[in-house]
Amino acid sequence: MNDIPPDFAEPETAPGFRFTDMRLAVGTRLQIELVEGGESKHYYSSLLGYARGEYLIVKMPFHAGLSVPLQEGDELGIRLLSGVHAFAFSSTVQRVFLAPLYYMHLSFPETIAGTVVREAPRVDIVIDTLITTARTRPNRPLEARILNLSSSGALIECASAVGLKGEKIHMEFSFPEHTAGPDVTIRTEAVLQNLRHSRASEAGAERLFSCGVRFNELGEREKRLIENLVFRTAMEVGVT
Repeated sequence: MNDIPPDFAEPETAPGFRFTDMRLAVGTRLQIELVEGGESKHYYSSLLGYARGEYLIVKMPFHAGLSVPLQEGDELGIRLLSGVHAFAFSSTVQRVFLAPLYYMHLSFPETIAGTVVREAPRVDIVIDTLITTARTRPNRPLEARILNLSSSGALIECASAVGLKGEKIHMEFSFPEHTAGPDVTIRTEAVLQNLRHSRASEAGAERLFSCGVRFNELGEREKRLIENLVFRTAMEVGVT
């Protein structure tokens, strides 16, 4: 899944998108929005399959270790990222299957909205990271912040210059695996790119340096974890 474009929250509705444009596959991550008592709640699940023109088969979302108590007739908002697009559509719970399988049938989407995002979607986020370079002392990594993130790289900000363009660094940062789950730690090599001028911190007492980095040989597990984080963050901004 650069920053999310300004029109991310205003998906294209004309001429619209077809079901096949979403290229849904088993395991596609979905954000499910349920409005209860005037409050909008968001959960995450995945697609198990579908009967074309009839219904979608979706895994029941869980929250705090329990299945979310969805009922037949509930109106849901579904959002997802697929390729270079973010999609959204409305659906109704048709049937719920509880223990031991925990899945549900949702009505087949009739109107699908969407918008284009970049090849590797990047979202604004703030995550502390530790950086090791050829210049840092042993056991004394640089403390920095990730300002936006994608599965291909990040924009980082640091109180001191990290290095020169093309130099390799090592990064370590953590974030929750799920919305309310335990933290996972990403350790990866990266290459410095797009060095930027320093700017004054809010207090004006120090200069901050920023640069883009490209992840180098990111593992499949780590890539999936970052993609899920980007998905969750992008969906919080939302395709409405």
